[in-house]
Amino acid sequence: MDRKEQLLYEELSYEINGCAFEAFKAIGVGFEEINYHKVFDYYLKQRGLKAKYKAPFHLNYLENRIYDFIIDEIVEDKIVIELKCIQTGFMPENIAQIITYLRLTNLRLGLLINFGLHQAFTKRIIFDAHREDNSENWDMDFFQTLKTKKTIDAIIASVRNVDTTFGPGYHSEVYKSAFSIEMNKNQLIFT
Repeated sequence: MDRKEQLLYEELSYEINGCAFEAFKAIGVGFEEINYHKVFDYYLKQRGLKAKYKAPFHLNYLENRIYDFIIDEIVEDKIVIELKCIQTGFMPENIAQIITYLRLTNLRLGLLINFGLHQAFTKRIIFDAHREDNSENWDMDFFQTLKTKKTIDAIIASVRNVDTTFGPGYHSEVYKSAFSIEMNKNQLIFT
């Protein structure tokens, strides 16, 4: 059977999934997430894969460090891996978390691996930095008549600066931190 399009990092993904299944087989069901992390990392390295375990990253905005991340695994500098041990399928926040990591690392493929049910299972997340133009329609004529126009202009500019810098894909704490820096830069204080 011919495929029109090859899966991104298909062979490497297959090897990583094999390590997840081996880790689950070695440990079984019902253990803490950290146990699966350690055994999974062991199997990655046993296969000769370059794996960065608990890779630290941080995010800056206007020369201010706004958030620190620890990514479960980065394999071969190509695939971000986030391990979970949850009794359900993946939740939207799990997907948002791995998209954040993909944006942060400038990598395209993430694997969410769940050890929490009767077997290990994986979800592939592809992230491309493509972004639609901002469709926000600000009624600037309305703002012209307000006494606080200068303040509102500064707020709108702050929102646009954060949006232009980060775009979609980060969790709310990142946006809040960056917006706070913008507000301080513009000497705007809200109580």
